[in-house]
Amino acid sequence: MLKKQCWVDLRTLLKKPTPDAEESLRKLIINEAKLNISPGSSFSCSEAGWFRICFANIDDQTMEIALQRIQKFVQSNT
Repeated sequence: MLKKQCWVDLRTLLKKPTPDAEESLRKLIINEAKLNISPGSSFSCSEAGWFRICFANIDDQTMEIALQRIQKFVQSNT
């Protein structure tokens, strides 16, 4: 199975640059955008606010929908 991933910079949406703030933002994204993304702190990322989007076995249209959801979420929360 081919796994792909991309990283998104959501530092501007954090209330504080901490792993707890990342987790709060992650939960908000799950609830509002219906996307499960992983905080960078789970992968030893050195800077809070980076999130990993992992996708496997999805077509381009589904990926486009996911990216539109995260874009809409970011726009409505900035």
